[in-house]
Amino acid sequence: MYKQLSANLLHTRKSFAEVCKLLGLDPQWTEPSELDVVSCDNCGYWDIKKRMYVDEMETNYCFACHDLETRRF
Repeated sequence: MYKQLSANLLHTRKSFAEVCKLLGLDPQWTEPSELDVVSCDNCGYWDIKKRMYVDEMETNYCFACHDLETRRF
């Protein structure tokens, strides 16, 4: 169940509840921490845990949002 849910979320910006309902799962009975993917706290992009940047405040950033934060214009 969690593998299929993770596969449907990977590289998208879909909401957790939307994908759960699409797969016929009740979002209240599923645990997001059991997924193989993590959502970016800034833009909602889902990616695997090792590709996410986690700052000192435990905020998850995808590669694009992290790059934007560190870039100076």
